[in-house]
Amino acid sequence: CCTLLSLSCTIRLNNKAARTWFVEFVFCNCPVPSACPKEQGPCRALHYAYDFSAGTQKQMSEMVDEMLNDWCIIGHLYKVVLHNSFLVQINFLCGILV
Repeated sequence: CCTLLSLSCTIRLNNKAARTWFVEFVFCNCPVPSACPKEQGPCRALHYAYDFSAGTQKQMSEMVDEMLNDWCIIGHLYKVVLHNSFLVQINFLCGILV
């Protein structure tokens, strides 16, 4: 049985003159249970802040590149965790069946 994996991203600005982007990366249907009591639901959130204090076009471009790079790294890490979780389940089932 496969579980559908979901990743999403939300960007929130506190006001029009905001110089910091607060970004929330959300993972749903996490394959690994958390030991933290606050993380027992179906979704987990990671929060990042990206500085945009100079407000220049160059800084905006660098900030977007940094955010996309973080997104790719998080997605890759999640893929590795998902694969590892699958291997642990297979090893567990093989141990039961042997």
